[in-house]
Amino acid sequence: MVQDMEQNPMYKAFEQDTPSRHLSVVFNLFVFMQVFNMICSRKINDEFNIFKGILGNPSFCVVWVVIAFVQVLVT
Repeated sequence: MVQDMEQNPMYKAFEQDTPSRHLSVVFNLFVFMQVFNMICSRKINDEFNIFKGILGNPSFCVVWVVIAFVQVLVT
């Protein structure tokens, strides 16, 4: 059991779950933040509409869907 400096158990909010489940949620959140960052990073020069022309690049769409699907499948 993971404890803090005063020997109190950590992960009290996830008491019914294991710490590894908490860490897999954090990792899953990190991956999906990166997946959505892929969309946001398509536009540069302060362009407002990040979805403009998103279907114009089929390889981007395939890679984005595959990464999201595999992440859901893994977790």
